[in-house]
Amino acid sequence: MIKYGSSDGAHFRVEKSKDSPTIVSNFYIMWGKFEVTMKAAPGAGIVSSIVLQSEDLDEIDWEWLGGKPDEAQSNYFGKGNTETYDRGAIHPIDSQAQFHTYGLDWTATKLDWTIDGKVIRTLTPAMVKGDFYPQTPMAARIGIWAGGDSGNEQGVIEWSGGPTDYKKGPYDMIVQKIYMQDYSSGKEYVYTDKTGSAASIKAVNGQVGAGPQQGSGNSNSPAQPNGGSAYNAPSNTGRQVSSTSKSEPTQAGGSGSNTDSSESTPNSASQPPSSSSPAGANYIATGGSTGSGNAGAPVNTPANAASRMAVTAAGMVVSAAGLIAGWIL
Repeated sequence: MIKYGSSDGAHFRVEKSKDSPTIVSNFYIMWGKFEVTMKAAPGAGIVSSIVLQSEDLDEIDWEWLGGKPDEAQSNYFGKGNTETYDRGAIHPIDSQAQFHTYGLDWTATKLDWTIDGKVIRTLTPAMVKGDFYPQTPMAARIGIWAGGDSGNEQGVIEWSGGPTDYKKGPYDMIVQKIYMQDYSSGKEYVYTDKTGSAASIKAVNGQVGAGPQQGSGNSNSPAQPNGGSAYNAPSNTGRQVSSTSKSEPTQAGGSGSNTDSSESTPNSASQPPSSSSPAGANYIATGGSTGSGNAGAPVNTPANAASRMAVTAAGMVVSAAGLIAGWIL
């Protein structure tokens, strides 16, 4: 469930098996900024997350494991490629004791992960092997789930920190503020072919890469094309069950085998630092929004389908965002 009205913010709560309260934007950004002021949930096997994800399964993540209160994990995927899980990094931060603002500043030339306005990791297209730099219009997802649930694969349970003991719950991720800004203009974004490349994306009545947008976004938008299913799966699987175990990310500045091993991870990381209708300043609550509703089950997709998934149909249209800031949850 998501508990609104608390003095410290909206509480995304896991109380029992299969709970995975999530909110999903009904608009997209094509390059832009996404910031969330929040406190991660405690608990072995509990995963808090904020995600940008496209219809082509490009993805950019922040994740927090409940059993590791002194760190945050950054990650990314391109075109749903899950052949390796070596793109992650770990950043020291007191994620459960204090509220922090975690950000993603995403452009055609670089992607910055930030904490309290300070850049702690940078990725450029040149650092990525293959054409897997995230580059298609993204919707936003914020949620919590139990990776340690006994119904998950053993690899997922191990990655998330071990089995979840629901008797020690409930487990709350607390969100105070959300900020999104589109760096492209227009009403909608159109996939003009099946390449999944940034060059294939066209803005209706606008321009891709026009620069930071102002205002309150468009209005009267329906749900996003896929409706926003429950987020009860690890990164890169927001709409499907994972079939691949997730390995431990590399410590920022360490000597792991990240695909993007040359990317910038400054030492400051240790310091707190298809719808064609117009979009709106709204989020779609899924997996139980208020009260004690249960999370819906994720869509069952054939194993590893995302690894080879490109855009399924040219001509897909998604709604643009503008500037959305300071939602009261």
